[in-house]
Amino acid sequence: MSRLSLLKSAGRRLAASVAVLVLIVYFSLLLQELSLRAQQQQAIPWGEVVVQVARETWEFGAVMSRGDLGKAPGPYSPFGASKAVSDLLGDWVINSLGLLVIAMLFAGVVGGLIGGFAAALRRPGVSLAAVLLSIIGISTPSFFLGMLLQLSEISFYRSTGVRIVPVGGFGWDAHLVLPVLVLAARPIAQIARLSFVRISSILEEDYVRTARAKGLYARIVWLIHISPNALNTILTAMGTSLRFSLSSLP
Repeated sequence: MSRLSLLKSAGRRLAASVAVLVLIVYFSLLLQELSLRAQQQQAIPWGEVVVQVARETWEFGAVMSRGDLGKAPGPYSPFGASKAVSDLLGDWVINSLGLLVIAMLFAGVVGGLIGGFAAALRRPGVSLAAVLLSIIGISTPSFFLGMLLQLSEISFYRSTGVRIVPVGGFGWDAHLVLPVLVLAARPIAQIARLSFVRISSILEEDYVRTARAKGLYARIVWLIHISPNALNTILTAMGTSLRFSLSSLP
């Protein structure tokens, strides 16, 4: 495909994305206006409402194009004073990206270890457990897992008076534990399943059998022959499972 074709394809995709965003904004404002008029028991002149909402959508787009995202009142700034959303987005983006990176690194290490351990044991029960883990982990909604972890921590604190981790707020300390577990749960299941399949096939390769036949220690075989060949699969699984964490990212 030529460079011109690539640019045309990217342009079409960009135009389609912009059109979808405009439609989302328009129908959101339209439903908001209709809901407001219905609550106030006002008549709904459809022609007037459609034109008014179109005008509001245009004004909203013009304001957004200048980088003015409005102001956020309430607890987001000291003393309840309003603060520009654009100023808040910087902190939110940094916190979210940092949390996402930590969660994905944790998922890669834990998922790879689980898959490698299950493959090394070579037992049918362990294989079934790995598959069930991946199914349960991928199928469990993140919001449900988050509430379950919070309820478990609260119940444990009420029973023992010992707080293991905070259940709310944000900070680069123990506050990261629960969010990281929630974001990493589904990637761990995906990575564990794929790494289990890959490492199981690597263990049957001739070069692994030859290395063992030479009398090399098991840790040397894993370090030199198995781990480097499985790393590509683990990294690929981390990339494909990134969508799970992005969909759960607060």
